[in-house]
Formats: sequence, structure tokens, C-alpha cells
Amino acid sequence: MEDFFSVDPNSLTMSTKSLQKVLKERGWTANFLRSTHQYVFAKRPDGKLFKIVGTVPETTNVFACNIADDKYATYQLLKNIKGVKQAETEIATAASVSYLLDKYGKVVIKPIDSAHGNGITTNVTTFEDAMEAIEFAKQFTSSSHVLAQQQLELTGFETRAICINYRFIEALNRIPAHVTGDGVHTAAELIEIENNTIRTEPYKSNLAFIDKQYSDQYLAEKGNADYVPAANEKVQVVKMCNIGRGGTVEDITDDFSEEKKALADRIARELNLPVVGIDFVGDYILGVNASPSLYYPLDGPRASYGVEKLVDYLERP
Repeated sequence: MEDFFSVDPNSLTMSTKSLQKVLKERGWTANFLRSTHQYVFAKRPDGKLFKIVGTVPETTNVFACNIADDKYATYQLLKNIKGVKQAETEIATAASVSYLLDKYGKVVIKPIDSAHGNGITTNVTTFEDAMEAIEFAKQFTSSSHVLAQQQLELTGFETRAICINYRFIEALNRIPAHVTGDGVHTAAELIEIENNTIRTEPYKSNLAFIDKQYSDQYLAEKGNADYVPAANEKVQVVKMCNIGRGGTVEDITDDFSEEKKALADRIARELNLPVVGIDFVGDYILGVNASPSLYYPLDGPRASYGVEKLVDYLERP
């Protein structure tokens, strides 16, 4: 292991980089182990040691974390919480896909346990496309199961509520990746330009690379690949609302309703997750994340507010 505060911040994810800064400012000592994940062994000034991986502290129950990683198990547990509305979800089989397509006309096919939007196919309207999407999703899961889900109509963003110590702390609209037109280049060309200039590896800076596979799929669906946006015109180029796929965020903490704050608290407690991100599409819960990003590309102190609250949680008596 190495001294955490000697690690090059540019080699860390944004959340871990922010954690490095906050712990140092508060007088903690810490060691760092880089393996398949970024592990931090942090000691409070009073000598109490905490182990943290990503944004998951050791106080998170392993069983609860495993449940959160399993989208179908989470869906079943959330059904028992008063006030939770969810998109109807089934293990994807020929029968369940046919049922959901007949009922809703449009479905989402997704892996049961992946993250960052990997393996998801949206706007599936035919049985044949669903079967193809299932095979695609299987490439991104450690399970033998894939999910078929009623597709919710998005309004241009998803909202993530963050809870720490089982209490709501902030809410952010997660906006899909966009490019800004110059009146010269096509949308596809603008993606390449941005990926080569202002965007970097996911979670290493404020703007992540736009994934070509997902942008090609979305632009083909919209017929926008050869479209030349006007100067300063913003054009959406990816379906999913994920900063790891090039999206951005907007702080809406002050506008998040008291009812949704209370619901987020209840979900955090019921799932036994002291740190959790809860994703809303309108009034529907789309899913939960037991290791949410706690650093967001926002101006001022709000960017690392979640990390500050995580350390507050670890500093409690």
C-alpha cells in the first residue's frame, strides 16, 4: 500500500480524488491500495480505521450491497415499500417479452447486474429485436438472466437522489450527452472532435468520452448522424442519462419535493444502505446504486458536497 495523499490525483476517479482532498483537510491519515478497485484505508484523528472502496464504506452490509447490484432483487424489494412506483419488470423470456410488448408496445432490455448503462437496449418494439437485445445484454452480465422492462417515457433527464446515513442530502438531474454545433460538422463528427479534445476517460474529469457504440445507436434511431447542428445548437447524442457516458448534471436539491425526499429516506433505510443513489424518472423509481458518484461536475462547493457528507458520516461518534 502507499500513502493516499501521495497518490497522483489525476490517477483517481473524481469521487476518490475529492475524498483524498477532504480527508487531508480534516487531518485524517490514509493508505491506498490499487487493484480491481481503488481501496482507501482511512484513519480518523482519534485512531478509528475505516475501509472505503469507491464511495462504499465498510458500514455497508454486504448482503444489502449485493441486493442493490441485482436489479431484479431490488425491484422485488421496492415493491413492498409504500409509495414506490416502478416500471413493470420481468426476467426476459420469450413469454415475458411478448407479454410486455403486448401491454406497453415498447420495452427496455438490460442486464440484471451491470452498471454505467452497459448492455442496455431501449425502444425495443418487436419480438425479434428483443431477442437480439437479450443476446447483447448477456455480454455484460455475470448472471444467466437478463431483464425486460416497461419503457418509461423520459423527459430529457433522470433525477438521482443521494442519501448518506440513510438521509437525503441532494438531488441532481442527470442529462444525457449532448454536443454543441458549429454549423460545419455533423453530429457524429462533433462527437469525435469532443472525444479528442475536451473529454476524457469516464469519472476522471467533468466530461467523459461519448461511447461510439451507444451514440451510433441513438443517432441512427433519430436519423441524426449526418445532421449538421447550427452554431451553439445542442444536440442529444446518447439515450442514457449517465455521466460515465458523457452526460452532465444539474443541481435541483432545493426544488426536490419533500415527498420524494421522504421516499428516498425510506428506501435507504429499507434497503439498509447508508450510502445510496436512487434514480427517479418522474414519479417512478428506476433503480438504486450502492456506490454512487459523490462528485459531480457542478460549480462551487456543491461539486464535492456528497463527499463532505460521507466524511461527516464517518466522523460521527
